[in-house]
Amino acid sequence: MDVILSVVDSLRADHVSAYGYDRATTPNLDNLAEEGRLFTQCFSPSTWTRPVASSLLTGRYPPAHGVETRSDSIPDGIPLLSEAFASAGFKTLCVTSMGNVSSATGFDRGFDDIIEVYKHPEVLERRTTTTADRELLDTDQDILAYPRAEDLNSYLFEWFGEHEHEDTFVLIWSIDPHSPYDPPDGFSQFSGEFDGDGSFGRDQDTVNQASAPHEFRRLENLYDDCINYWDDMLGEFRSYLQSNRRADDSIIAVVGDHGEAFGERVLFRNPARGHNTIPHDEQTHVPFVLKTSSTDGGIHDEIVSLIDVPYTLLRAADADPEFLSGQGSVVWEPGVVSGHEFVFSRTQSRRRGPAFTSVRSTDRKLISIDPPDWSFENLKNHLREMVGYRFLVDDEMLYHVDEDPRETENRISEDTETASELRAELDLWYEECRQLRSDQSNEFQNGIETEQLEALGYKM
Repeated sequence: MDVILSVVDSLRADHVSAYGYDRATTPNLDNLAEEGRLFTQCFSPSTWTRPVASSLLTGRYPPAHGVETRSDSIPDGIPLLSEAFASAGFKTLCVTSMGNVSSATGFDRGFDDIIEVYKHPEVLERRTTTTADRELLDTDQDILAYPRAEDLNSYLFEWFGEHEHEDTFVLIWSIDPHSPYDPPDGFSQFSGEFDGDGSFGRDQDTVNQASAPHEFRRLENLYDDCINYWDDMLGEFRSYLQSNRRADDSIIAVVGDHGEAFGERVLFRNPARGHNTIPHDEQTHVPFVLKTSSTDGGIHDEIVSLIDVPYTLLRAADADPEFLSGQGSVVWEPGVVSGHEFVFSRTQSRRRGPAFTSVRSTDRKLISIDPPDWSFENLKNHLREMVGYRFLVDDEMLYHVDEDPRETENRISEDTETASELRAELDLWYEECRQLRSDQSNEFQNGIETEQLEALGYKM
């Protein structure tokens, strides 16, 4: 049996054709959904990668596993999905395209092998970008790989060939739709012609310059082509499984780790872009498609979280979900589908930086914002955030998402009863997280990974 958890960085649900998008971005993922089951209301526990990856391995929300800022790595002592499969006799592999999911941040624990593709010399030769204008930490290296899905497939196929007759659990972390949006040759179905510099959007500097509607449309077009390319490689991967593995016996889950903003709303009087900010649905609503050997498929509208994915995979593989001492649950098993009354998210990628928290049900959503601390560091290096989150952004937002799915009307002043109820749910959730929180902490210190994250637009 092969159990595959394929995570696609920055993939938002409403750009997946199986979720109703009007572009055929994901025909292979659509086929997988038709063969299995699709969760229409899956939400991420954070709006940037490292805490989400930690949630997928622990089944915990970020305040409960302790990986929230860029200096955090997975604490020792918290059981991981990789360890659960290893204890059940599976060979385990992580194939990753970025430093947020790496041995430096604790993601090698429980894996027999971890392949950090972005470091490999042969990938550096063909997938590089210069970052000499960016701050380098602890290393002189000024080139970084942006691996494509085909690079990951190449290493995967080689590894599978070395483990022909073994049960496996494989975590695949792809980065293709992450900014900058640079689809390979042959994938321009949606981007086509652009009335401007053809390189616009293909490097992080021009992504950060986007302000006009036609520029954001350009970014979305490139983004869709990147998704389409990744989907093509998903088809290649499934063909390999069909020809070389026990495909009918395999379990495949495909999820996005968080979404991506393309100017849907204003932040600090400018259009919001990217991720790692306020948890509106364009940053938190992600696809979750699950294919097992069961014929019990369908479309499920229950509200679920990515913290449920590890529990559900373990149950599907007849392993023990209770190995994980977290907050998720099994949301599907043959004949049974379940969900939650509320799901939560928490984002604080920088110590002393702004913190964003949300609680969401099927019809209501509360967002709470804690502004950055008053500190010399913030005044010197993050003045725009200091001012913006204190004076230009509401500190609480309440949305009736059943009537207002785009979250355009803040009802915090008029619907005080719902606001109070959701604040109480947040308090209960925080207390649960505090009780689970490990007091162990690992500092993230690695120059190569830090450099890559800065090149991807993160400020360390």
